[in-house]
Amino acid sequence: MPDPKRFQVVVVGTGPGGYVAAIRAAQLGLKTAVVEREELGGTCLNWGCIPTKAWIVTAHLYEQIQRAREYGIEVSEPKIRWEWLVERKNKVVKQLTGGVKILLNGRQVEIFHGHARLVTANRMHVASEGAASAELAADHVILATGAERHHASGHDARRRARDHLKEALDLTHQPKRLAVLGGGVVGSEFACFFAAIGTKVTLIEMLPRLVPAEDDDIAQTLEREMKKQEIDLHLDSKVERPDQELRRLGRRSRSRAARRSTSTPCWSRPAAGRTRAISGSNRSASRAAIAARSWSTIGSRPRSRASTRSATSPTSSSSPTSRPRRARRRPR
Repeated sequence: MPDPKRFQVVVVGTGPGGYVAAIRAAQLGLKTAVVEREELGGTCLNWGCIPTKAWIVTAHLYEQIQRAREYGIEVSEPKIRWEWLVERKNKVVKQLTGGVKILLNGRQVEIFHGHARLVTANRMHVASEGAASAELAADHVILATGAERHHASGHDARRRARDHLKEALDLTHQPKRLAVLGGGVVGSEFACFFAAIGTKVTLIEMLPRLVPAEDDDIAQTLEREMKKQEIDLHLDSKVERPDQELRRLGRRSRSRAARRSTSTPCWSRPAAGRTRAISGSNRSASRAAIAARSWSTIGSRPRSRASTRSATSPTSSSSPTSRPRRARRRPR
């Protein structure tokens, strides 16, 4: 086995947490590397916050143009050009992910593309498709893998190509009818966007209200706005049997109050929450890494907890990192 390439800090994941941590470590003079299995910027920049907000801006502008007459402006009826909408979203994403790469290269942070697997507490194997694998050793490992979508119980999303968020953002045409499974933040955002541009949307949530993690007032306000958008809401409902055909997703929901049938949209988006994006073997190895070399950031540089205790203990007044406590002035 070849000798591993050594770094002081290796960050696994380049989302908003990972790439910022890597840049900060490099600024402090540490030899730093990042490992990313997909695209720089992670879910947020590529398939989450940024592309969906680009679409939301389009939806808001579309609604404003529809109301132009109220402001004394005469315009023709606006039309959604789906290919233009996707092209603009891709342009925004490319600009921001390119900026992340420039920032990392500017701080001499080495970038490894592939799937990282922790072998020991300070050693990892990076497997990459179409390229040579790499062995890395690090004094400190930062796991910034973020989260991945939690699949709804009984729903095999892997058999349905368009269930995935990434492909939802690259649809080749605007769906006429859409079913969204899950009324959390992501599901509600998708439902509101597609309803705003003219898609007939059905949203199914198994809990009694939308966005369960938020305050009840927020959920009630969101529900009122969705009804204004004519979104077909099925709260306190559970999907019984997804149809096997992609374009005829017969949905039947079981409600505690009554049984009812939903519409048959052409596309569905399970949005049943998020879970940690760390697979089996990496979870045990990450626990070992944390137990063996836990560290925290004190002041402007990373230090071990042992050195933290010595620097903050009353007997360490001679330490160069400790500062004398200033006496408070009494008000006159």
